[in-house]
Amino acid sequence: MKSIQLLFVSCFCFFSSIGLNAEVLLTNRIQKLIADSRFDNAITLIDSALVLEGVRPDLNTQDIGPQNLAESSRSNVAKLFAWKGASLKELYAFDDAINAYNLAIMLDSGNTPRYMIEAASVCKLKQDYQQALVYYETALKRDSSNRYLLIEKANCEFLTEQYLPALNDFRDFYLKDSLNAYVVKCMGSCYTKLGLYDQAIELYVKALTIHPYDDEAVLSLARLYQKIKDYKAGIQITESFREKDPANKGINSLNAMLYFSNKETEIAVERFKSCLEKGDSSKFVYKNLGIAYFTISEFDSAKIHLEKAYQLDSEDVNVLHLLGISCYESFYKELGIKYLEKAITLYEPEERNIAMVYKNFSEACARWSPCPLEKILNATLMAYQYNPKDANLALSLSDIYERLKDYSNAVVYLEIYLKDLRSQEKGGTAVNSKVKYWEERLQKLKEKAALAPAV
Repeated sequence: MKSIQLLFVSCFCFFSSIGLNAEVLLTNRIQKLIADSRFDNAITLIDSALVLEGVRPDLNTQDIGPQNLAESSRSNVAKLFAWKGASLKELYAFDDAINAYNLAIMLDSGNTPRYMIEAASVCKLKQDYQQALVYYETALKRDSSNRYLLIEKANCEFLTEQYLPALNDFRDFYLKDSLNAYVVKCMGSCYTKLGLYDQAIELYVKALTIHPYDDEAVLSLARLYQKIKDYKAGIQITESFREKDPANKGINSLNAMLYFSNKETEIAVERFKSCLEKGDSSKFVYKNLGIAYFTISEFDSAKIHLEKAYQLDSEDVNVLHLLGISCYESFYKELGIKYLEKAITLYEPEERNIAMVYKNFSEACARWSPCPLEKILNATLMAYQYNPKDANLALSLSDIYERLKDYSNAVVYLEIYLKDLRSQEKGGTAVNSKVKYWEERLQKLKEKAALAPAV
């Protein structure tokens, strides 16, 4: 880099001495280095140029102000800092890039928004949309008629969840250009976030009248129909688009999901299978095809596709839960236990579905004949702990304790089950018959408990 600095200084002095425009030569050289992606070299050259202008390259906005430089130098130094910011941006040195652009903004005698726009672009790369918004707002004060700035400001407002201000800015643009499909869709997104679904639907429909082949508008509109549970409308709009573009993965998978949501499961299965045939091997397709098979009790097929989804995301507890059930409902009972055990480790103890997972885990253990009774007992106890109102779990515990010859505990849980049974439809023949049967069983258990040696 030192050689580059020396070369620059010698060339600068030489060209100046013979009357050539050194600034033009410098500009061309820096721009060529940036165009060739030689950003480190460009920064070295820029820093050398700043030194010749009497400016330290490592300055920040606290060290410099317009009053520190002659009027004739400020514009040139601003341009140098802007180029430095552009190079630092490409090197992912975002904070340094923003500092360089801030210096360019302070020194820019033209008072134009160009450097603010560049600084905002770096903020967006950092996902600092709030700071980007500040730059766009300031830039708009300098150039209030710039529609690009208005759109970027609105986008940043949307990304910082300021949906009403974003909507107002998009609407200002829309009043001047009502056929801009992008702005129409953005207004639809704002209304969606504000929960005003009817207005959002109206705008997405308008966007599609402007560009009938806009799959983003179709997806947004169909998802809105899905959200308000108007599945038939969602099916209609996606079916119409599938005729124009039968290979669109997003539309095809959403179309399948809408059929599934509308309880047209057989069609949904065929549509999800078609997605796979057309090359969509996403987790979404595998997972929901597996769930669709699960819904119609085709557990072997459910297992195959849920396992594919699991391979794509091993932390999805819903996939693990249904996969475990599918395994024990088919021929893979021991495997079902393993999947359900993993699901349990991923659930937080307070999650509402944990009781159901433990119940299915205990069922899986009970269905696998080599499973030790102690493991079945522990699984069922955990399930009962999370859902003590489930009388059937109490009955299962009574049965397990009886098989373990722990008759005292068998009595305790059978009494809990009987109490619940007696509370159901008093006087009903079926209930009375069941009560009588279990009362007789309870009596026999009490007799066994009385004869059992004390623990």
